[in-house]
Amino acid sequence: MVMSIDEPLWNININSNNDEFDIEEMAFGLPPINDEAKQIVDRLIKEEMELILQESSQNNLNNLLKGYLQQFDANNQLLTNTNYQSSLASKHEKDVAQNVTLEKLDFNRYSNFPVDEAKTEADVNGVTDQLRVVMEYANSAVINAELMDKFKQESWQKYIESFQGYKQRLEKEVEKAQRELEELNKRKRERTNHANSMTSPLIEKRDELFNKNVALLAELKKLSSNSSIKM
Repeated sequence: MVMSIDEPLWNININSNNDEFDIEEMAFGLPPINDEAKQIVDRLIKEEMELILQESSQNNLNNLLKGYLQQFDANNQLLTNTNYQSSLASKHEKDVAQNVTLEKLDFNRYSNFPVDEAKTEADVNGVTDQLRVVMEYANSAVINAELMDKFKQESWQKYIESFQGYKQRLEKEVEKAQRELEELNKRKRERTNHANSMTSPLIEKRDELFNKNVALLAELKKLSSNSSIKM
């Protein structure tokens, strides 16, 4: 079957030495691409594949993919070809073989890089490490945002379930507090009733003695009046 350039890359199986490599499985090891960047990536892949087809002698994508590893030998080394010989990798390989010292980086060319001429190599390494950490945090934030967008419904459900758990615990605490309050009021009523049962006879006895004292005073007044009249 002839593959079209417009066909998604992950639907193409690369066949080399009778071994099939499923790009879809290999793609899981790559960093995720968000929806906004996917269209740009697909366009760049399409343009690159069209350019490769134009530069190659193959007339279709299948033949190109079948022979794409022919530029490598059994030891996985690049064979001699004009593209490699003129590449920066070839120049670097020759410089290493001839013990040519590499030129130092000119940081003045990087105006946006926060390094000035007075900085030492250690300072530059420190700034580089700091930028690397910032990039890692930024990449993690992007991944978290993508995961949140992909699993937002499940995430919100989990989030709501966590509040449901808090609600249930609060309801149990309220029920416990109500039971304790009812128990406290019950003990209070029992103590009040016990106190009333203890004080009621005393109150009745006091009232009885008070009435007797009133009657006694009345009799004493009568006796006192009668004694005064007789005298």
